[in-house]
Amino acid sequence: MLGGFLASPANLDNAELARGYYNRYLELDPTNSQVRMTVAYDLARQGDPLGGLEIIEAGVAVDPSNIDFHEQAGNFAFAGAEAVLREARVDGSDGVTPEVRELYGKAIASYETVFEEKGDEMLVTQLRNVVAAQHTLGNLDEAISFGERAIASHPDEPSLRDTYARALKDAGRIPEAVTALVAIEEIDPDWPNLHLRMGSWLIEIGQIDEAVPALQAAVMKGSTPDAAANMIFNYAYTTFFAPTEGKNLPRFIELIGLAKDFELSGEVRQQYEFYHGYALLTQAITVQEAMTAESANRSLPMFREAGSHFERGKGYVDRTAGLEYQQFATNVTDYIEIQDAVIARANRGR
Repeated sequence: MLGGFLASPANLDNAELARGYYNRYLELDPTNSQVRMTVAYDLARQGDPLGGLEIIEAGVAVDPSNIDFHEQAGNFAFAGAEAVLREARVDGSDGVTPEVRELYGKAIASYETVFEEKGDEMLVTQLRNVVAAQHTLGNLDEAISFGERAIASHPDEPSLRDTYARALKDAGRIPEAVTALVAIEEIDPDWPNLHLRMGSWLIEIGQIDEAVPALQAAVMKGSTPDAAANMIFNYAYTTFFAPTEGKNLPRFIELIGLAKDFELSGEVRQQYEFYHGYALLTQAITVQEAMTAESANRSLPMFREAGSHFERGKGYVDRTAGLEYQQFATNVTDYIEIQDAVIARANRGR
């Protein structure tokens, strides 16, 4: 026993040697479940969950009806999978190696056995581990299905609903994921990043009007106004402003107005003002192309408003390479003069 402790990762960092000593110790009394679990726990606590798993799996082989063995096996397999996953992700990959898959699979199987036996007495962390493991393995249907069973056993546990919501979201079932977040709000309205995620997911499916109250709530709970507003702005920019096909400047202007309703920092507000002005200028140029009194009367206030936005956004223009404030100011002035001339000409013709 002492040899295993001294050789452990916490001391000499020789996991193989530690396992050998511990196994020799267990040979003295292989059917003593309490001793086996204590030894396995010590190995895991000292930084070798896979060694603990090996010892517990031997216990399962001796006594497969011992539910405590299955519980510890699930704990050690999950901890081992997480450790191997972190190490495998160092190279930038997803880290889901065959070893990680095997360990998560063992954890899931063990936890399922425990759940069948304990039901709603099973620890929430273990239930959450199953959903997380299935999620990481890409088994989203299984993660969702087990999440539903877990929530049924612990309906007032927000962490289970949170893990379940993430699985729904990644499965593309975003409206249902939002519903899961709403359920968390009813249990714990102060759940971390709850409203910010709710707003983000609603924006992702284009439900901006529903997203705004969620983002406002997020700000009240401590999220920065800039972070909340940027979600609206980024969606508006990529969906309605940037595309060559499907550009929708009126909708972009409407949404940037919603983003500007937040208490923004100076630089972010200047950025929004510039894009608001640019969108109005572009829209007004199209309106005035008919060169009639009607088109001039429609576009003139748009050009004037664009000029005001450019003035308020000058700071953003000045610090952005490739932009020159005077160019925009001159364009606005020239178009305003043209519209004035068109209107004056039409009045003389009367």
